Amino acid sequence: MVRPKPGKPSTSKSARWLKIIGFVVGGLVLLVILIAFGVYLYASHLRTSLTATAPLEIAPVEITPVQKRQVEKVYTQVRQAMEQGRATEAVLPGEDINALLSLTPETREVSQRASIALDGDTAKATVSLPLDGVEGMQGRYLNGDFTFRLAVQDGKMQIKILSAVANQRPVPQYIINKLNERDLGEEVARRLGRNQVSRLDSLIIEDGQLKVRAKATR
Repeated sequence: MVRPKPGKPSTSKSARWLKIIGFVVGGLVLLVILIAFGVYLYASHLRTSLTATAPLEIAPVEITPVQKRQVEKVYTQVRQAMEQGRATEAVLPGEDINALLSLTPETREVSQRASIALDGDTAKATVSLPLDGVEGMQGRYLNGDFTFRLAVQDGKMQIKILSAVANQRPVPQYIINKLNERDLGEEVARRLGRNQVSRLDSLIIEDGQLKVRAKATR
């Protein structure tokens, strides 16, 4: 297994790319927490059947030399653009997202709790998250697979949950419907900080790739 680190950014501006990636992944993790909250709010009788008392092991990312070079190329490209305050855009194949999370110190902890896969215009997160911050779920974990669409356009984040499986059981459709009736994108953006959204011209998942366009700062 290869676990090298990309070159260390030399300025705070170069860290913005990491914040964007962290923002995206943080959004996914928060979305799963909202699903857990939905279980608590709308189906308290399912708390024990949809959650577990032990975490799920997330397999370490196996990074090939080709992936390492590709991830470092994108990382360096965006880092240099950020240092110079230029607008930039980057495309990451779905299979490289977990490699980037694992290679980058700022997001390595997330890679131990979540694995992200992209398929067409959807994202699937396999996660194992402690629920100590959710009332009534202390000492329990949300382990499962969550499929959704996510995009940022014109400064607004949009999220729609498509399906959810927790503790090897489907999350009832009425819970998913209740959650989708809420503005999940706004809730996630508010919790992460709207200034993170404002740094993006756009973020889309398309053809199994994450496409990010960041604004110029000069």
